[in-house]
Amino acid sequence: GKTYQTVAASHHTPTAFATMLSGLAPTEHGVYGFSQRLPADRPHLFALDSHTSAFSKRYLNGWLAEEQRIFGEQPREELAEMTPPFVWVNRHYGGHAPYDGFTDDGEKGELNAKEYFLEHAGDTERLRSDYRASVDDFIDDVEATIETLEAMGIREETLLVVASDHGELLGETGQIG
Repeated sequence: GKTYQTVAASHHTPTAFATMLSGLAPTEHGVYGFSQRLPADRPHLFALDSHTSAFSKRYLNGWLAEEQRIFGEQPREELAEMTPPFVWVNRHYGGHAPYDGFTDDGEKGELNAKEYFLEHAGDTERLRSDYRASVDDFIDDVEATIETLEAMGIREETLLVVASDHGELLGETGQIG
């Protein structure tokens, strides 16, 4: 398919999500932190009357799904359960630290990002290996999404947007993180 490189108006996840799903700049939507909500009078993809909407049941932790709902309360569904036309958001953690530490429900494993870097900062080969495995898992998930759309018979008429969280320094110029 076609690829378009874009940049959300933030280096911070909640602000970027609010920007991508509302089309508004941070100064227009006002979401700057994990505990803020998009104001009810601001448009966003989950508010379309013409589409059903949901977040994926996988890879979604508390800041989007529970007490910190940027878009208010949203259902969580498997892609195969969605009825077209729909907006379905799957936030995968591939490429986000800790690279070896997220479970399918979006919760971190034994180490958080800071602890992971403190434990493995001197081992760039480990960091790179874990990062590659994390990105490979992400690619597998995108491929599974495409296969599900194909099985649903809607792949050709579906807009699939795939975005990354941010880049990582894995020893380049002596930096980690």
